[in-house]
Amino acid sequence: MKKLISESEISKIKKMNSIEEGWFSDIIDTIKNSDAIKAITKKFKELTGVDVDKKEESGEIEKKFKELTGVDFDEKEESGEVTKDYKSYKIGDPSNEDIKFYEKVLDKIGASPTKENMTFLFAWRQAEGAKSTHNPFNTTYSKPNSTLWNCLKKKDGKCVGGVRNYKTETDGIDATVKTLTNGRYDCIVSGLKNNKGAKEIAKCSSLNTWGTRDGISRVLNGGKIKPPEISRSLVKKV
Repeated sequence: MKKLISESEISKIKKMNSIEEGWFSDIIDTIKNSDAIKAITKKFKELTGVDVDKKEESGEIEKKFKELTGVDFDEKEESGEVTKDYKSYKIGDPSNEDIKFYEKVLDKIGASPTKENMTFLFAWRQAEGAKSTHNPFNTTYSKPNSTLWNCLKKKDGKCVGGVRNYKTETDGIDATVKTLTNGRYDCIVSGLKNNKGAKEIAKCSSLNTWGTRDGISRVLNGGKIKPPEISRSLVKKV
């Protein structure tokens, strides 16, 4: 049988870190609901022997897809595949505004907003918990027009360092990204880029440097994740 996709395309599929278990089935559903491409489903059946109109055969679709591409939706901890622990958590979804904040942080460090990555950020936010403005993870990165939420460093009796309040969301995202990519948090960044899974990233020793320590692991082990809303107005400053 002639290959449906090239070797290079197969390689790209294998490297995708954000493949989710049901995405291929979603594609099949889209195909089924489109009169314009019924010929595709007919051809798919001719080539694979799988009838996409029979839901009970959805497992066969994934099996055939694995044969054609080498991608196994159920593989765990192989070639960087994620364990999908997020399924065991009770997650209180943040607002759309907050979700966009987290997604922008991931995008700027070159990571995808997979469910595991988002779960990690939700748990991190919950572990940090403070109400510093536009600063869900309590970074201390200094930016123009930022103010101090607390005082972690003094010089000549004056506070010169601490968690920051940022004037805008853009400043907060930029400060978070610049902190993550300053070379001290490569374990976290790499874990997110490679979709290692929330529990695995939570083991990074650099979280001790950040100050969160084992807070994320404790949140994840508790099984209930409800990140506080990201503050967007000034609550306090030093």
